Amino acid sequence: MKDSKNIKSEAISGLDEILSEHRSRLIELTQEQRKLELKIRGFNTIKNEIESEIETLNLNEDARRAFISFSELCSTPSCGMFMASAESYGKSLLYLKDQIKDLEISTAANLQIAESIQTRKVVLEKRIEELNLQRSLAERESGVSAFIEAISRTTTEIFELQQEKEKLNKIEEQKKQHIKIIERREQALTLQESLERTQEQSAEVVRLRLQLSAGMAKWLNVLHARNIPETVRIDPSLKPIMGEEKLDIFKGSSKARTVLAYHAALFEICLSDPSSPFRVLILDTPKQQDIPNEHLDSYINALQELAAKDNGQVIFSTSSYRYNINEKTDKEWLPSFPSEKELMYLGPPDSSPQAS
Repeated sequence: MKDSKNIKSEAISGLDEILSEHRSRLIELTQEQRKLELKIRGFNTIKNEIESEIETLNLNEDARRAFISFSELCSTPSCGMFMASAESYGKSLLYLKDQIKDLEISTAANLQIAESIQTRKVVLEKRIEELNLQRSLAERESGVSAFIEAISRTTTEIFELQQEKEKLNKIEEQKKQHIKIIERREQALTLQESLERTQEQSAEVVRLRLQLSAGMAKWLNVLHARNIPETVRIDPSLKPIMGEEKLDIFKGSSKARTVLAYHAALFEICLSDPSSPFRVLILDTPKQQDIPNEHLDSYINALQELAAKDNGQVIFSTSSYRYNINEKTDKEWLPSFPSEKELMYLGPPDSSPQAS
């Protein structure tokens, strides 16, 4: 049905082009016909003026002959008084009649051309009328196809909108369920916090929380954490709270800095006790892309000083960040196993450079 509609649309467009050409040609013929009519009227006007001049010449000739008849004016036939006037009359009359003859020939030719143009106009007008009829029929048939197409398109749109409505209803239902789950979660957290507040904690745990709070504030300052509140406290479950915000609220660089500060503060507390067995801190690529290199450099250098002072060890991996190695206290482990693209840390034993 769509293909049929397209064919009919093309047919209507083709008829419109032909009609436009015929109408343009009809306008040209009409303009040409008007020019010829003006020219013919102009010739007729000139012809009438020439005929008036001929009539005037005839009147003058009649007057000359009347004067000749009076013997008092010209007593002999060969007196010659009106001889020049007679010769001028003959030449003028001959010239004016030649002009009329030329005008009649031109007018006849123009009339033939005008008749030919009129015949062509009649043919064109009839052809335009036929084409208009064909176009009306094609447009009427195209209108039926367009109506069917509109019904089909509307039905499809209604079906698609119905599907979208069902999806939206499901989403709204899921939102309601999500809100209920969040409310239940908040109630559970509130209950948990109320239960934790009622429990008595030992002096060691309270002291650890205070030390961890102070240590986090210190290390956040080392990491240049400007967007994190300076007030840090540790809840009974040893989770950090910055100002009034929990760790889950933070994103990107702020969250990475908070996690790094927490690890460093806990590591510093462990190293402060000489009998503590926890003297190694391992960091696996600590969100280097989120923290400027100069801030990360301050953090690593501070950890290095802490480890050197209290007999600790820091192990961390790096990609974009480069740490200045101290050959006396630091060791850098580089990949040594070849692969198709780059060196790897793991590989077959016989492919290691040391094996060779």
